[in-house]
Amino acid sequence: MEKEALLKIIRNNIQGHGYHLNIVSSPTEPRYAYSIGFHEKFGFELIFAGGLYYLEQDLFTIFDNIKSQIEGSITELGSANFETDLGTFSLQNVDTSWSKIMGLGAFDYYQNKDIVFFQVLPDEEHHTLEIPDMSIVRSHDTAPIWKWLDKEWDLPVPIGATVATNIEVLFGDAVTELMRWEEDEWEMFSIPGPDVEEEATRIVSIATLISIDPTLNSTITIEVGKGLWREDRDSEWQNWG
Repeated sequence: MEKEALLKIIRNNIQGHGYHLNIVSSPTEPRYAYSIGFHEKFGFELIFAGGLYYLEQDLFTIFDNIKSQIEGSITELGSANFETDLGTFSLQNVDTSWSKIMGLGAFDYYQNKDIVFFQVLPDEEHHTLEIPDMSIVRSHDTAPIWKWLDKEWDLPVPIGATVATNIEVLFGDAVTELMRWEEDEWEMFSIPGPDVEEEATRIVSIATLISIDPTLNSTITIEVGKGLWREDRDSEWQNWG
């Protein structure tokens, strides 16, 4: 989409809805979303990095609910809890090492280098492992899941490689069975595949999953059509069949 057409959409969304929600999907790091338009009214923007428990359409509900509550009487953002039907959310400061690389659309729209961002954080029940702590300086060591924001792809698989997994894996459950169906397509589950319900399935980049669980590194070069299983995270991988 041409820049002027995109700017028109952003302006229209801000005028009609109070803000524009920019959702960024990548072949390497998890999905993230940030607002453009809160800065005009509140003096800051919001960013929700990761949060793969939630579906994309849920993000609009979350941002809408937080906006409505901020427009009420909430002034102390750092200590406020935002109650929604999708859980309880809080906000924390975002270090510029994160916002300068992930909130480019807001900086570009306002032509402003000093926009403040707050990170949207879900409660513990919905806090999956790919959600970073954006209050500290971003580095490849402290946030390995997000290193591909500025690191050249060097994994021995296609850059767009994806994994179908169950949501429990994103909370820390060990993958116990996996299958490589295509050159760039895997399934990795913590329970038997047939037992995984559709609503509990998430499609994530393979980089995200092996950053959550480095014991998966050795499995990504198996041949297409092959599968592996193990008892738990400390067990050796076994071939299917």
